[in-house]
Amino acid sequence: MKTSLIRILQGGLILLGLALCPACEDINEVPPRPESSIASRRYKLPDPVVLNAEEAEIIRKIQQEFQENIP
Repeated sequence: MKTSLIRILQGGLILLGLALCPACEDINEVPPRPESSIASRRYKLPDPVVLNAEEAEIIRKIQQEFQENIP
């Protein structure tokens, strides 16, 4: 009984080792980086838009409300 249990465990360990060996292959898990880096690209901000009087008044009211509520 003891020898059969040892044989089963040995066989199981051999099968486990054979199953895990392919996991050690050199697999390229990371996609290749593009030649041009995103950080080196320049981003042009859009041209600023001049607010009309109505929009400027809304912004001024929001800023005033904010300043009044600061402790």
